[in-house]
Amino acid sequence: MNYKEITRKTYDRSIDIYEKKVLQNYQKVEKLVNIFLKHLTGKKILDLGAGTGNYGKAMKEKGYDVICIDNSEEMVKKCRQKGLIAKVMDIEELDFPENTFDGVCASASLIHIPKANLEKVLKSIKRVLKPGGLFYVGVQTGDGEKFIDGVKLVRGKRFIVYYQEEELKEKLLKYFGIIKIKDSNGWINALCKN
Repeated sequence: MNYKEITRKTYDRSIDIYEKKVLQNYQKVEKLVNIFLKHLTGKKILDLGAGTGNYGKAMKEKGYDVICIDNSEEMVKKCRQKGLIAKVMDIEELDFPENTFDGVCASASLIHIPKANLEKVLKSIKRVLKPGGLFYVGVQTGDGEKFIDGVKLVRGKRFIVYYQEEELKEKLLKYFGIIKIKDSNGWINALCKN
């Protein structure tokens, strides 16, 4: 099995514990969504690696047109149960036309993409974003990439990639303008403009 399959199977098996843990921190979801929407012009949003759809649901409840994608079929089912449009799709192979979305939200999803593949993913995000579109990304602070076992949200192994702020900034600036980037509580959050 490769990193995608291992990570996907872990999320498929852990959906209930994942949902419970994310809902315990729902204020964080609301806060990040509000910051994202404050800078967004337009209504069409792609929730990249949507998980159980908590970010997508929060945006939909505020009147936005959200499409959720995730590599886990179980996560996509959970999104649909919340009334969201959701598709099983690999982040590394976005299947949308150019200039489709006003915003792309990637909270804790690009942490599963090997650094060697990140530029391809960023190019693809840029391609599906409309000119002037907004891109939010949240990744974990640290160094390297590896499989980790368990850790709070899931039961099983996941492939995780860590970044330092300058490293992420350098990669993002190749494709986007950065509105805001902040490193806090073990996470780097960046808001970018296409």
